[in-house]
Amino acid sequence: MVENGNKKFRYFLNDGVLGSFLMYVILPTVKLTVEPLHAPTSPQKYKCSLWGPTCAGIDLIRDQVDLPEMKVGDYLCFRNMGYYTISLYNGFNGMPMPEVFLYCAEDIWMRVFPEKKRLHPTSCLSLLTREVYLNGVE
Repeated sequence: MVENGNKKFRYFLNDGVLGSFLMYVILPTVKLTVEPLHAPTSPQKYKCSLWGPTCAGIDLIRDQVDLPEMKVGDYLCFRNMGYYTISLYNGFNGMPMPEVFLYCAEDIWMRVFPEKKRLHPTSCLSLLTREVYLNGVE
């Protein structure tokens, strides 16, 4: 979209406020941070809105967030989303539960399992990051 001469993007994700992001509606004081999982190819950022998959007008995850231009299949990283966010998922309108990718920072992993030199994400005790991929870009 182009608004007032500025490029803007609307990104549609595989999860939304009628799913795992419901916590951010219930507890609006909790800050939701988002960033691309991989380093962008360009430093240019645009005002973007992030939407869930339901096509419901209330399924707005974040508005006016600065992100680079992304393409379908790119991943976004939402920090500090844990198991209690996915437990709020309700399958609204038949939407399937999104795939969850576990991530544990290396320093935390080494404090919990100092004897293990190789990270093994399936054994991670703490879900610190939630990655959500883009379904489509408008």
